[in-house]
Amino acid sequence: MTEDELAAFDQVLKRYGIENRNDGLRALMHAADGLFVTDAELKDELHSHRVALNRIGNNISQIAKRLNEAKLKGLKPRIHQDDMAQIRGLAGMVMTFGDQLQGMILQRRNGLALRVSDALRAFGNGS
Repeated sequence: MTEDELAAFDQVLKRYGIENRNDGLRALMHAADGLFVTDAELKDELHSHRVALNRIGNNISQIAKRLNEAKLKGLKPRIHQDDMAQIRGLAGMVMTFGDQLQGMILQRRNGLALRVSDALRAFGNGS
C-alpha cells in the first residue's frame, strides 16, 4: 500500500476510535465473513435481465437482417412504422435495464459499506 493509502486507512480507523491498524484489519476481516459469497437475489435479477437482453438482441438482428436483404437486392431498405416503434421500445428496455443494474449495484455497495461501518464502529466501542 502507498503511504497515502495507509494515511487514509488510519484516518478511517481514527474516526471509529480504533487505535491501530492490526485491530482495524481484524475488524474488517470479521466483517468480511459472508461478503465474498454470491448474492443469490442479485444473481437471479441479473439472469432475468440477461434473458431480456438476449431477446432484444434477437429482435434487432431480425430487423437488421431484413434491411440487409433489401439492400442486397438493390432495394431501398424500408423501415416500417412498426419496426421503428419496436426499435424505440427496445432502446427503452436497454436504458431501463441500465438504470436497474446501476440501482442494484448501488444498493449492494451501500449494504457492504454499512456492514463494514458497523463492524468498525462495534470494534471501536470495545465489542
